[in-house]
Amino acid sequence: MTSPKKVFMGTRPWSLPMFIVVLMIGFLSFNKAKFSLPVILILMLAIVGELLMHSATNILNDVYDFYKGIDGPDSATLRYNFVFDKEVGPRRTQSISLAFFLFSAALGVAVAVLGRPLAILLGLFGIFLGYFYSAPPLELKYRALGDLAVIGSMLLLTLTGYYLASSSLSLKGLAVGIPMAFIIDDVLMANNIRDLGRDSKRAKTLATVLGPGLSKAIYYVFMAVAYVVQVALVVLGILPPEALLPLLSLPLLFSIARKVENSKSWLQIDVMTANLAVAFGLLEIIGLVLHIAL
Repeated sequence: MTSPKKVFMGTRPWSLPMFIVVLMIGFLSFNKAKFSLPVILILMLAIVGELLMHSATNILNDVYDFYKGIDGPDSATLRYNFVFDKEVGPRRTQSISLAFFLFSAALGVAVAVLGRPLAILLGLFGIFLGYFYSAPPLELKYRALGDLAVIGSMLLLTLTGYYLASSSLSLKGLAVGIPMAFIIDDVLMANNIRDLGRDSKRAKTLATVLGPGLSKAIYYVFMAVAYVVQVALVVLGILPPEALLPLLSLPLLFSIARKVENSKSWLQIDVMTANLAVAFGLLEIIGLVLHIAL
């Protein structure tokens, strides 16, 4: 029996808050969002389902990184990895991932029964992207398409949040996800820049295709796009003025830039970028809540 602590650590828990934040931004971007008991129940089920889905994606990614020879025993010294646990191993790790995907799908069915029938379709699309991010035959991550999958998943997530609040689909649900989608993809970009030396021999990522110089430039371009689009969404009236609060996270971005400039290393930049994504998103959530409350 795998202990709950190991299951928790194997999901890469530091990355999971980003996805809940993205879902909540989509939910709160519907400025008539109601917090009735049925809607809160729908939202809670969706949050748990989302946590399970992305946990499953992270775990399965470890399995195929092992099969591809990208991760070796040395990677287990950086963080807990199911695959290198003698009590678990790659096959059982894969089973854990599939169980998480199934539980996520079951919660999607529950959300549909409670009045959001398209939750099944949106959830299945999310599972499709999560599973084939690393699994064959698509293996998006290993074909330099991982960034496209991440951005698509985040846009799908805000669209889902908007649908849960409004019971309808809207382009607004996609538009409000653009800033967070680019910041979260930069978590992947930072990870791939850090691993360039290793990945160039075993995997094809966007960073290995572009090379170190262009990859680092793309990282900053994506950050700029996120902040510029956030301002544009407010200027165009798609989001309220309170949604400018995420601009207060700029000092965190500057601290990342200083660390890279001073150390010339991208070690831990992925974690720092994830923290920036959470800060950006939480500030936006605060702004949207203030707008709804006022």
